[in-house]
Amino acid sequence: MAAETIGIVAACGQFVEQSVKIIQFSKQIHDKFQDAPAEIDAWRQQIESLEKLVAAVEASPALQVEGLKPTIEQAKAVAGKLLGIFEGIDFEKDDGFGHKSWRVIGGFLKEDEIDDLFKEIERLKALLGDQIAVININQGHDKFARVESLIQDLGRSFRPGTDEDQCLQDLFITDPLSDRDGIVTAKGRRTPGTCEWIPITEEYQTWSTDRSGLLWISGPPGKGKTFISIFLTQLLQSSKPDDTIIWFFL
Repeated sequence: MAAETIGIVAACGQFVEQSVKIIQFSKQIHDKFQDAPAEIDAWRQQIESLEKLVAAVEASPALQVEGLKPTIEQAKAVAGKLLGIFEGIDFEKDDGFGHKSWRVIGGFLKEDEIDDLFKEIERLKALLGDQIAVININQGHDKFARVESLIQDLGRSFRPGTDEDQCLQDLFITDPLSDRDGIVTAKGRRTPGTCEWIPITEEYQTWSTDRSGLLWISGPPGKGKTFISIFLTQLLQSSKPDDTIIWFFL
């Protein structure tokens, strides 16, 4: 492993450790103090989203490129400042009568600084998500360029920290081509003749020619839905080469 790759992996690991501690502090503040800042849940979701992206870089050699290191180092620096603030707060302090609150422990005095740091976390999350998407595209996934642009456009319509925003961030992490190949490697190839009944059905043919239609295929666990999905994505890629085919395995 090259020295620069080792450096990126180490930086990722350090940030993940920092983020775990920040998440724990955030939960402690939320659970312990009724007057905790209203933004605490959004703050926690922001650090969780960035942690997920950094963990993806740590786990994927394809993403461990030198260009990502400055972003991850910036994330480490911001996380270090947040930890410094949280670790400097005496969570056991009371008002002399046994009452504990966010105001009593002095947390409210740091709220503006904390908020600014989490805004920087949000900015770095968006930047790293874009960088990961570009890397995936440059590594032979250029058919997903329009998808990446669409995700960015959609992302601008969602508030940071919401479930919708987190879902869109997750789409930057996954690599559908690799996911599909990994399933085939793990489970084996489709038995010849299976799934081939689907494209000759009237429902499929109607859906295939209707640009706004929906084809719903369902079934209980273990009945082959994954292989059907693989078959259909491969079929659509070969039969509609000029169209953008999008799929995700959950």
